[in-house]
Amino acid sequence: MDRVKIPRSGARNATPVFAKLLQRVTAKPECGFDFAGTFLKPGGAVEASALRPPGFPTVPLLLECAGVYGGKGHVRGEALYILWRLDGANWVELARAKSQAWEWSLDLGPIAKRALEESSTRTLCVEVLPSLAHIEKRLQAALDRVLTPLAHRDQRRVLAVIHDTLATRFCACAED
Repeated sequence: MDRVKIPRSGARNATPVFAKLLQRVTAKPECGFDFAGTFLKPGGAVEASALRPPGFPTVPLLLECAGVYGGKGHVRGEALYILWRLDGANWVELARAKSQAWEWSLDLGPIAKRALEESSTRTLCVEVLPSLAHIEKRLQAALDRVLTPLAHRDQRRVLAVIHDTLATRFCACAED
């Protein structure tokens, strides 16, 4: 079985640190208890199947607390919270927030809810598709081949056409 490393973004001595595999988020999250899930050790590795237990989304979503940064004396620093989504075998950062207390949940809650909702409509066949990062690199390489030989003014013209083509495709796949 393949093992997947759990993100650990904080320094070795950072506290608090935790990772939580998310199952659901309450309608109006106001603290960490509103993010339901299973705790995992940051920096550890788990079997890929452990990231999809029964009742969890098919595309794993992880909340990481990477520790407190800043602060001096009696002034408390801000804790860093990062929201991750598993894309193939790699974790992709969706969002991050810093706060001294629970305010991070107001920022990350809606993003986590949306990601969980999107995950519930996906099937496991998503994993056989190339990762988005791979697709992005291929597109960037193709653009570089086309644009590099052109003058700046002509590059902008080509990009304007590409914009309209992408906008058209984006609208074509929109839900009614």
